[in-house]
Amino acid sequence: MIAQALITADVVEGSVCPWWLTERDHPWLQALLDRRRALEGRARADWQTVLRGAIHPSAHPRKQALAAEVLRRQSPLARLATPVHPREIRADLFRRAALGDRTREACIRQTARDLGLAPESVELLLFQDFASQRPLPAVPEDLGPARLALAANLALAQGLVARASTVTLQLRGGAHRVVRAARLRGLICEVEGQSGSDGARLRLSGPLVIFHRTRVYGRALASLVPLLRGCDEHRLEAHCAWRGHEGSLRLDDSSPLPAAPARRPFDSKLEARFARDFARHAPDWELVRDPAPLRAGQGLVFPDFGLRHRAEPARRALLEIVGFWTPDYLARKLARYRLARASDLILAIDARHAPDPAELPADARVVTFRSRLDPAAVLAILEGGAGEGPPPATQCTAAP
Repeated sequence: MIAQALITADVVEGSVCPWWLTERDHPWLQALLDRRRALEGRARADWQTVLRGAIHPSAHPRKQALAAEVLRRQSPLARLATPVHPREIRADLFRRAALGDRTREACIRQTARDLGLAPESVELLLFQDFASQRPLPAVPEDLGPARLALAANLALAQGLVARASTVTLQLRGGAHRVVRAARLRGLICEVEGQSGSDGARLRLSGPLVIFHRTRVYGRALASLVPLLRGCDEHRLEAHCAWRGHEGSLRLDDSSPLPAAPARRPFDSKLEARFARDFARHAPDWELVRDPAPLRAGQGLVFPDFGLRHRAEPARRALLEIVGFWTPDYLARKLARYRLARASDLILAIDARHAPDPAELPADARVVTFRSRLDPAAVLAILEGGAGEGPPPATQCTAAP
């Protein structure tokens, strides 16, 4: 999350207007990249000196500072990896220099012999533990002005959203990914159904209404912004307090932001391990990621997986994996599934928070687990068919 000083925006008639980087900024962004690439291998302090001046006549100082920070994150300094720590080199070299009976070159040669280094390495490594003296790494070859502008815009949008009091999202197509990300990050999130099978309205509380860990919460909230481009349609409205003024930030499909990052196959190790084990144990069944959400009153619930028999597609079920969550969270989740009346639902629940059977959805079938979800237990329920109400829970534990 970028520092507040790097956020460039105006508040006009109640609207927060970011200073987006556009094609008009590409000439000076290219100059910024050229100057930075010319300094590859030089000390970081040399680059800081360059940035104190104007890179290009058309570069606004505040926009240039934002782009430079984003560029720094695109090409971070390598971790310190030296055969001898610079502190040890300095101690040996300065001790010899303090004797006063040797020339500079003689001190360097003797230190190099003592520490098993080449003489030229002594001077190169002498202050490598200071960030300002670390050599600048190479800039990614595929990083051009257009991509840098989009990355800067994303950092700008995230910086504003991270400091919002409330955020409302209206999503269509791909809402599942955003909803799951919000819940995995522990965000305070309410979901309402919209017309259409995959439309959702999310209301999220921002860090300004939380009285502790606001920076952590704001960073989690801002992490949803890159995912919005993965939806067919999206609209975000965030209420922000900015430089003594209050206003609304609006982001939608027309906002100049980069495409959504490639999605990871699974959201957790628990899910990934179960998918791998289930494919091996139940080859006749297909595991479908992110099935269509279910309407639960005015809201939606998003099962983790759909289960479909390959030879008999009419045989299907939904699987919700509930890992290590608080009892209150589990109670709310069960209440939503009860409203959805999901007769084909299988609940896989961490045994540490197994609920009272009376709290389960009427037709739910339950598997409890510890650490690892056994695919054989899920398959046994699938092959056994639906019964009169929930059968006794099947217990499975982690393999030794």
